[in-house]
Amino acid sequence: HRDPDMLVKTLRRLRRRVDVNTEVGVVRDIRLKELRIYTDYGRCSRPLFIVEKQRLLIKKKDIQALQQRETPEDGGWHDLVSKGFIEYIDTEEE
Repeated sequence: HRDPDMLVKTLRRLRRRVDVNTEVGVVRDIRLKELRIYTDYGRCSRPLFIVEKQRLLIKKKDIQALQQRETPEDGGWHDLVSKGFIEYIDTEEE
């Protein structure tokens, strides 16, 4: 690919929007000139809050809406992931 950095950013953006499965790992190894995409289930990953321009994407109103929901089906963790506030990061991506 002619612009591997843009490809990695695009894949991660798609993962944040849940257009690509949230468990997919995207790793760029500059030294080896490789782009690795891990799709196997069961890989170790952890959730991280998304920060852009040194600011959390999730706002107080989002947290308040989460606290005020009447039933567990009214939003929750999956909604925070699908809205792009939280992203699962593969251990290889750290």
